[in-house]
Amino acid sequence: MEMPGILLTMQTPKHHFWLFLIVFLAVWILRATWFYSRVDLSILDPTWRLFFSTGMKFVMWVLPAAAYVLWHDRQSPLATMKVNTRIDWRGALIGVGVSIMYFAGMTAFEYFAAHQTLAMLLKAAPQTIFGTLASLLFSPIFEELFFRGFVLPKMNESMRFWPANLVQTFLFTAIHWPNWLWVSGFRWGVVTTSVSIFLLGLLLGWLTRRTNSIWLAVIMHILNNFLSAFLG
Repeated sequence: MEMPGILLTMQTPKHHFWLFLIVFLAVWILRATWFYSRVDLSILDPTWRLFFSTGMKFVMWVLPAAAYVLWHDRQSPLATMKVNTRIDWRGALIGVGVSIMYFAGMTAFEYFAAHQTLAMLLKAAPQTIFGTLASLLFSPIFEELFFRGFVLPKMNESMRFWPANLVQTFLFTAIHWPNWLWVSGFRWGVVTTSVSIFLLGLLLGWLTRRTNSIWLAVIMHILNNFLSAFLG
């Protein structure tokens, strides 16, 4: 018979995750403000600046999360982050349908609220389309691995799915604020864009749960950023 004290020491303390998250947020705020203005903006070539910024996100988001899962939880990062899990194809089909309705609704909202359309996409040259896609391909992957692949399942361990999805979505939205406010100050666009990101985060969290995989959320995140780049 095992003693209660032994059982207690074998349990994984949930506060370790929250401490990890607090440290991560503090470091990222510093990186997205002071470090960004001192280092990223000093890189004059836009391509190299994008390469550097995206690489920093991989180093600061994906690697620490994978290390936490591997060494703290003693689990496979690929399985925990739902990179190599079996896809629920019925859930994926439902998820695609819901995503189509989401993008149709958001496109209609942009048209009626701000008179923005995707006319630029229809007129864009193939090299512009592929160049835009290439420039935003990796950042959504890293964001999905961290928030929907790591933060969401860790929060889901101590709360039901929808509260966990709401909290991770709020953090996903708030993680954008330091850089926006540091570079451009507060603008009304911060509010409207935050609402869009919040709704997207809820959808991406639900897609990850419904499909038992990170990949449909990744595709929809990339598609969202791609379409947003051509709104005008």
